Amino acid sequence: MNSKILFAIDAGKTVGWAQFEVFENSKVELLKCGQTEWKRFLKIFKIKAESGKKFEVLMENYTIRTTTISANLNKELLTAKVIGVIEFLCRQNDIKSTLQPAGIGSAFFDKERLKGMGMWIVGKNHARDAIRHGLWYITFNKKWEGFDE
Repeated sequence: MNSKILFAIDAGKTVGWAQFEVFENSKVELLKCGQTEWKRFLKIFKIKAESGKKFEVLMENYTIRTTTISANLNKELLTAKVIGVIEFLCRQNDIKSTLQPAGIGSAFFDKERLKGMGMWIVGKNHARDAIRHGLWYITFNKKWEGFDE
């Protein structure tokens, strides 16, 4: 049975990640997930990106909204830099990457739903955010449908 690998990322000072396998019959498996400090994550991701293994990347986008302008003034904007490095590595290694709005999936894939799916990871908020992003993309994004690629 054909399947695709989706690597979902919640970038920031602490990076959350989740790797899913999605099968033709719509079955979804969370293969692994975790969270780590951004420098360590980028080192590991570089190795993964250069491995030649086929996968797709989904990332939470970072945008400054009218409600967050003052909190971002004179800040380093580390999250945007981390996303940029991931996008660069994806382009260098011919890996499809997609950005998705922040917070999407949080209400739908709440604590109870994640627990019911066996995907509630205790004490790892960033990993859970990556799981939510991945599940939202797999479930509701029309671009994820075909297995003919």
